[in-house]
Amino acid sequence: MLPSDTVQKIADELDILPDNGTAYLNRKTGEVYSLIDDEVEQFEEISDTDSMPQWQRDELPKIHEVLTGDDWLPLPNNFDIHKWSIMKDFSHAIDDPKLRDELLHAIHGKGAFRHFERIIREHDVDERWFRFNSEALQQIVADWLDANGILYARTGSSSALE
Repeated sequence: MLPSDTVQKIADELDILPDNGTAYLNRKTGEVYSLIDDEVEQFEEISDTDSMPQWQRDELPKIHEVLTGDDWLPLPNNFDIHKWSIMKDFSHAIDDPKLRDELLHAIHGKGAFRHFERIIREHDVDERWFRFNSEALQQIVADWLDANGILYARTGSSSALE
């Protein structure tokens, strides 16, 4: 059984994962390891490690383990998470009709993420957004762990997991 901080740890990693990255979970230890697509491509095309910087050579065994080991599973990526839907749900959860409409309008069109973040800062609801987003990501992670038959200790401290 993975420790109780596993869901939060994975959610935090997914929140900062770039679009061109994939996070992996070791189903036995709960370790999370992230790779950028370029790193995976570089690893697959390695022919001469002598020309690589030492720090990259030091990472090769770990990358090999993550990409080929049976204990490692790719976590949901940004395309699976649908951050836009989380922003939409948050917007609908806002009681103030004017702010709700402003947020719903901001998430459409070019620069939606940037406009959304600007508005939540301007209206001082950014902490509420961070909490909402964290709980939504934790629920996605919990659902993913359940779907993959990975047991983890549940803390019960987050409303998203109840």
